[in-house]
Amino acid sequence: MDPQSFALAAAQQELAHLEEKKKEAEERQAKHDVEHLTHKLRSGGRDHKDNQSCARTLCMWGVFNGMMYGLALMGDSWSYSAWHATGVEQFSLTLGLFNMDIDLKCRNSFTGQDQFCHMLTKWYKHENGHWSTKEMQEAMCNDPGASKNTCDVGWRLYYAGWFPLVLYPAAAVFECLSLLLLYFYWHVRPTSMIRILADKCSIMSCICGAMGMTLWFAVRPWLTGFPRYWAEMTDQKNAAASVFNGFKEIWTLPTGWAFICGIIAIFGTFARVMGQYGLPFHIDEPDPYGLDEGVNFGAEAKAEAERMTYGTAI
Repeated sequence: MDPQSFALAAAQQELAHLEEKKKEAEERQAKHDVEHLTHKLRSGGRDHKDNQSCARTLCMWGVFNGMMYGLALMGDSWSYSAWHATGVEQFSLTLGLFNMDIDLKCRNSFTGQDQFCHMLTKWYKHENGHWSTKEMQEAMCNDPGASKNTCDVGWRLYYAGWFPLVLYPAAAVFECLSLLLLYFYWHVRPTSMIRILADKCSIMSCICGAMGMTLWFAVRPWLTGFPRYWAEMTDQKNAAASVFNGFKEIWTLPTGWAFICGIIAIFGTFARVMGQYGLPFHIDEPDPYGLDEGVNFGAEAKAEAERMTYGTAI
């Protein structure tokens, strides 16, 4: 046999062997790539389902916050204070947004020293101690013993309730809009406009709730001074402020259940805003910044897996 022909045949055989090994290596790599992409596709799908579940939880949380805003507005127990004095076993005030309830218990053993009890009976006998803030404002301004100070307190008492009355419903409306937009974004149409609107509505809800509570605190008069204001209207201011027989405040929780509901709603809205901002973009929404590699990853991974398997993307 010609040595040159023998060498050429051996080279061709070696080349065929190398090509076969290369083909096997490429097939193994292609199979590995398909498995890797399939794994990432399933992982991305699981993450997407988890994000949708978190979004639904935030929506239910928004419903709870809206209910808390409603309960805070319906309740007449925002602030509470109680005192005792000579001849007065206990005198308490429960303040709502537009109502005030007065409760009075006198000491029968202090006959002849019950000037405070007699002074407070005038306020307690009005509809069994129930006053609207408008009626209280008129009484503290039109009473013969009223002064500019007591009249200003009455006006502040009346106007303070308007801030939560206006801003709390606005907060509840923004909360409902936010949860509706958030649900629509994650389950119907994932666009950046809907996501941005949902975020802005949640922020506006938090701002409205916080402003309503802050302005109510800033405008309303403190209940601690009311016995002295009424004593001032009957020329008993010095006696009411006396260390020995004047009004002493009883320690108690100064807030009512309606106020607590309002605080829960505000902090709940703030926490929901933080959770909503922590959610990633929907898998089908293009990243406006071009930084998120996970955006549209599902479709890209599926096409790549099909290309690896069938040789072309469908």
